[in-house]
Amino acid sequence: LRTAIAHNYTVAGARQDVVAADADADAARAALLPSAYATAGAAWGNTSGLASDGAPGALATATARVDVPILDLGGLSDARAARLGAEAESAGFDATLEATLASVAADFVALQSARAAATAAAADEEAARRLAQLAADRVQLGLAPARSEEHTSELQSPDHLVCRLLLEKK
Repeated sequence: LRTAIAHNYTVAGARQDVVAADADADAARAALLPSAYATAGAAWGNTSGLASDGAPGALATATARVDVPILDLGGLSDARAARLGAEAESAGFDATLEATLASVAADFVALQSARAAATAAAADEEAARRLAQLAADRVQLGLAPARSEEHTSELQSPDHLVCRLLLEKK
């Protein structure tokens, strides 16, 4: 079963659909999380604007911004829809996996039935050969009469296995 599942393209595709749907749900949820931005800059030199006394001076600037969504109904709705989509993909994967397993099980049962039928047919053929040999030996030893006209037409039927075996032996 592991081999069948590992090499089944339908199962692999369904698994990738779940991964993609989970990634979409994570991306939709990310919009609801706080975000921070920062920038910084520095200058050094003899520029007259840096120091009031004309000496070399330095200038540094920094800005920071934090955005915290308080109530983003559209974002909440998008995140929920994406999460539900991911859950639907997961359910689809489960259904695909179950269908694949059912198909493998059905094929296994059919194979076992075919093997059992082949074994039974081989046993039936061997029993028919033994019966034909026994009948031929009895006729040869004089313990049984040779074929009568009444039985000859029945034995000549191509559907009769014993008949075919006796006729092949001739």
